[in-house]
Order: sequence, then structure tokens, then C-alpha cells
Amino acid sequence: MTTISNQSPNWRRWIEMILSEWFGVSLTLHCDDNSFILCLKGSEKKITLGSVNPQFYTSDAEISCSKWRPKREGWDSPQDEIFLPGLSAIKSNVIEETACGFHVNYDLVGCMSWMLSRIEEINDQHRDRFDRFPMKRSAAFKNGFSRRPIVDELLIVLGQIIERCWPEVTVRRKIYSVQVSHDVDRMNTIGPSDFQLTSLVNGGRAILLDLLKRGDYSVLGNPVRSLRFDKLKEDNFNSFNWIMETSDRHRLTSAFHFICGRTSISKDASYDIRHYDTRRLLRRIHDQGHEICLHPSFNTYNNPDALKHEADLLRQVLFDEGIQQDTLGARMHYLRWSHPSTLHALDNAGLSYDCTLGYAEYPGFRCGTCQEYPAYDPVNDRVLNLRIRPLIAMESSLLKKRVLNCEEEANAYSEFDQVRQACHAVGGQFTLLWHNCEFFSAQRREMYESLISN
Repeated sequence: MTTISNQSPNWRRWIEMILSEWFGVSLTLHCDDNSFILCLKGSEKKITLGSVNPQFYTSDAEISCSKWRPKREGWDSPQDEIFLPGLSAIKSNVIEETACGFHVNYDLVGCMSWMLSRIEEINDQHRDRFDRFPMKRSAAFKNGFSRRPIVDELLIVLGQIIERCWPEVTVRRKIYSVQVSHDVDRMNTIGPSDFQLTSLVNGGRAILLDLLKRGDYSVLGNPVRSLRFDKLKEDNFNSFNWIMETSDRHRLTSAFHFICGRTSISKDASYDIRHYDTRRLLRRIHDQGHEICLHPSFNTYNNPDALKHEADLLRQVLFDEGIQQDTLGARMHYLRWSHPSTLHALDNAGLSYDCTLGYAEYPGFRCGTCQEYPAYDPVNDRVLNLRIRPLIAMESSLLKKRVLNCEEEANAYSEFDQVRQACHAVGGQFTLLWHNCEFFSAQRREMYESLISN
């Protein structure tokens, strides 16, 4: 069992950093008599949050949940009901005004820490076939709030308490945004012209998939020619121009995640990041104002040395091509994640942010938020340089069939739109992953463009 110490200076500094980023106000956090106290420099007023719920600070806690209606107590809320994990019942008003400020009858800080630190994933032995923490194991899924950004919803209410406690303070208002990214698992139908054995094997496999799943016989026209990436017109996978043009129309920046190693012959990419064709694509992406990121290969999630090697290789290729970026983001291949060792591997590789933490099965809020935040290691009690940018939706979680009928398409769009609207309600970031090889139909392109439209 892993336990977070809420007396730790590092943990409290992490919480203060998150609150400062969220509200644009510098608050200090103290612990007194089993409660947390938020203070503002120069003021005698305070906001008391408590009492401390030990369930939020252990990795194997069974979490109960209640629903609260803030509007009944005079507080605005993005939803009529807000989930309060850790409470089996609400016996009185959640928020009460006191002589010296306000008292919240709920461990809001503990809930925030529990969701953002992902402590419930530590040492969990129930993994899926790709060694991932399943959504159905999460307390969020069991209690029905996996598609709600509960941390953001609670902080919106806390922001109102701050403004009432200290009228001279105006908290920062969050603005909804869309962030699109594309994992480049395959650059085109077969692969660039490195003519390595893995490219030929994977290329043959790709042709069979196109024939069997999509009924796409165009790949038989000239399969040898299609090995040459630079001679290809845009096939189903080589959708980069369309992606960038679409992002430009909607004033968005696309982030393209490239695989830079092969730790699994069957699961990793056939292209080589050092190849001329790949380098030319990197330059084109950069020149058009979009972002290049790392997609660490299949087995790097528990291999820090291999992950760092791939990050260094991408940096070297970018340097050689004269491409300068202020940040270098990452997302793990297949969303593989071992907590917190993958977190440390990314941090040690010097990466700026990671956008892995979403669920492969369904859209939703694995971290309870749609805001970027600083990473914290609950095992070693460390605030890391890495930042977490939670993944909210991925096209393959709902579009597993290659061709959808009208009803299936409408249902898929509705589920994507549900989490998009939840992001919009809290002024969050709707982070959408759509692989470059999954734009093979007009139907899918239309769905994608509709989702990224503000």
C-alpha cells in the first residue's frame, strides 16, 4: 500500500502550485486539527477544508460517493449535481460561512490530490492485455463519474468561495480550447522507403488489413511504387496535408507524435525517423507551424533507458534539420503506463509534457480534469518537471469498426460530444487524439472536423 503524507512540504507545494495556476492567486495551504486551511497573505480570513479523509491518501482505498447540488446552497455550478467521492452521505450544508471566512465540510484538497496523483493505480494488479490500468477498475467508473471533470467542477465552486472570502481578489476565468494530436503509427499505407524487413512485413500486413477490413483494393494497383513515400499522393494514411489544412482553418495547432525506436517488431512503426522521407515530413510540419512530439515505442513504458534514447534521437534529428521547439511532448504507444515508473522515465528523458493519461476503452477523465498540471510522484513524494496534459478522447475507443452505419456513427459522435461539452462547461481543454491513419473516409473526416469546431 502506498500512502501520501499530507504533512509533506513537497505535497503541499504541489497543491499550492495547482491552485495558483488555476486561480491566478497565490494561496498558502496549512494543516491544522485534521483540516486544511487556505490563507491569503495580509488577510486574517481563511477557508477551512476538512476534515481530512484518509481514503484519499492510500492506494488501495475503496471509495464511496455522494452527489451534491451546489445551487441549493447559493453556488453556481457547471452541472446541477456534483460528485463528492469519499462521502457516503451528505448530512448538512457542504459550505458554511463562519466569522473568519468559510468552512467546507469536505476534503476537497484530498479529492484533488487523489485524482491528479493517480494514486489508485499504484500496485494495482488487474491489468489489461497491454499492461494498462483498465477504466472499469477505477473508482470513477464504479461510481459513475468517469465522464465528468470532477476536480475542475469542484475548483469552480472553490473559486467562488475565494472571491466571497476575499472580495478584493478576482480569480482567473478558464477559457475552453481544443488540442488535437495525431500518433503517427504508420506514415502511409505500407511505409517509407527504408526497405527493411520489418517494413515489408508490416507493409504486407497493412495490405491485408485494407483488403479485409476496409475493402480497399487500391493498394493492389502498384504496391512497389507505394513503398516510395515521396511519390505517394495522399493515401488513407498519408493524411498530413489534410490534417494541417483543417487545423489551420480552425486556428489550431496539430501535434504529431513520431515513433523513434523499435522495442517491438510487431507493434512499432516500420518507418525510420532518420530517413530522408521522414525528415522531409518533419520539416513540412514545422514550416507550417505545427508541433512535433515523441511517441515512445511499445516497450519503453517500463524501460527508462530506451525511452531516453528515443527522446535524444528525436532531438538530434530536429537539431540536424534546424527545427527548434520550446517544448517536446510525448504520448506512450498504446497508452501503456506503469505508475509512477513511466512518469519518472518521461521526466528523466527531459520531456516537457505527457498526454497519455486517458483511457483506451472510452472517452473520459482519467485524472478528473481537462486542465494541464504539474506532475507529482506519490511514491517518492516528488514534484516533477514534467507536466500532465490529460487525454480526453481517442478515435479508436469508439470507432473500432472500420465502417460505421448511420446509427453507429451518431452514437459515436454523441459519446465524443458528451465529454467535449463537459470540457466546455468548465473552460477546459478538449484533448482529442486522432491517428493520421484513421481518416480513410469522408464520414470520419466530417466527424473529426465537427468535433474540433468551437
